[in-house]
Formats: sequence, structure tokens, C-alpha cells
Amino acid sequence: MAGIYALLGVSAVILQIFLTKAYKLAPASALAPITYLNLLWSLALDFFLWDYIPGIWVFAGAAVVISSNFVIVYRETIKNQKQIPAPKV
Repeated sequence: MAGIYALLGVSAVILQIFLTKAYKLAPASALAPITYLNLLWSLALDFFLWDYIPGIWVFAGAAVVISSNFVIVYRETIKNQKQIPAPKV
């Protein structure tokens, strides 16, 4: 079991390093939806490592968080398209 915890610790450090580099290169609004993939990975690890199935409220909360991120990405995409000037002919 200690090996699994060590592996989780090392992967968390690597994840943090890559996230820090990503936030240097891209706007936070573009990266926020990607960070919520951690929620899905956590659910998968709970199931496969510990045979734990979360309750319905966990899935309902995850659905709210993930769908709100899709709304934010859509809103930001529309907002950025309006700011791009049309090319002059």
C-alpha cells in the first residue's frame, strides 16, 4: 500500500509542475476546464483501487461542476470571437 501512496505522491508533484508551466503559457480561463478532469480521475481511482462507488450526490455535484465549465468555455469563446476584428477587404 505504501508503494501506491508513493506513486500517487510522485504523480501529484509531476501534475503540479505541469500545471504551473501551463498557467505560464495559457490564460486561466482556457485551463480551468482541464483541471476539473482531476475529479474524473479521482472517481476512477476510487473505483479501481478501493472498490468504492460514490453516492448519487457526488455524481450530481460533478455534473454541475463539469457542465458549468462547459458553459464558461462557451461564453469565453463567444466573447473572444466578438473581440476579433473582421479583416478589411
